Amino acid sequence: MIIISWNLRGIGSVRRRASIWDLLPSTKANVAIFQETKSTSLPLGYIRELWPLKELGWISVDVIGSAGGILMVWDSNTIEVLDRCWNIWCLVGVYGPTRCHERHLFWDDLLRNYQRWPIPLMLAGDFNVTRFCHEKSPPSRRIIISMRLFADFIGSWDLDEVTLSGKTFTWSNQTTPHPLQA
Repeated sequence: MIIISWNLRGIGSVRRRASIWDLLPSTKANVAIFQETKSTSLPLGYIRELWPLKELGWISVDVIGSAGGILMVWDSNTIEVLDRCWNIWCLVGVYGPTRCHERHLFWDDLLRNYQRWPIPLMLAGDFNVTRFCHEKSPPSRRIIISMRLFADFIGSWDLDEVTLSGKTFTWSNQTTPHPLQA
């Protein structure tokens, strides 16, 4: 299974949607999670401009204010979604808060709502925080409180990081996503 996670920084641009359309077939992705769509009530036409496969399933979360918004799209020929969770494991697309004081509440709420599933859980997306100093650009030697709290969050729930394919970081200022293979 190949999952693409991409922070779009807005879905309104025709050029951006075209670049996603051009990229996705080469990745052979089964699932794409787009964060920061900055859109409400995404029209089906926009979604079809992103996902090149004829058969698709999708769900979206609208933007709050001027930031956020999530769109998850999947190949409905290869993935069966039950109650928006696969029957073997559950994938949750996230776009974390940018404000430090909201992060801990977000993490607690996220896991409190999903610990009820008796199947493995995968969190994918943009948490808007780094775990280690070397993940910052430029690298820093200073550990900030949000890094420590994020590491505590990951450790307390016994989460594992999925190994990336061919990249060092899950983030980039480039215009192409980095596939995560599960």
